[in-house]
Amino acid sequence: MNQLFDLSEFLIFQATEDIEGISLDTSNLLFDVKPTAFENMLNLRFLKIYCSNYDDISGLRLPRGLESLPYELRLLHWENYPLQSLPQDFDSCHLVELNMSNSQLQKLWEGTKVSKLLSTLLFLFSKFIYFISNLFFCTEH
Repeated sequence: MNQLFDLSEFLIFQATEDIEGISLDTSNLLFDVKPTAFENMLNLRFLKIYCSNYDDISGLRLPRGLESLPYELRLLHWENYPLQSLPQDFDSCHLVELNMSNSQLQKLWEGTKVSKLLSTLLFLFSKFIYFISNLFFCTEH
């Protein structure tokens, strides 16, 4: 039986509000992540989850989904993203790059949510993606 893993417990920082970037090579790692793993990472701007070795099965699993992603994200690079969509409340106004290669994504989200800043959008080998909503503007807060 797999235990749910709190990504914030994995990190060595005192407070998750201090984290601005995560680069995690999931090669030789396979574990479940709690749906609230990014909840208190309010200043996270750089999230890169990737696998440098594709010879074995590895990655992060989200068996209970993902409740949220940080509002401040500029880079969202998540290879082998296991869910069919991003969290519906994810406000992507600050995104500059979205790389979801080898993902299970079928659609990003409903409605218009993508940033005017977005310059790179990659879904390499994401064979299930079929719906990308309006990519023009985001709502100002």
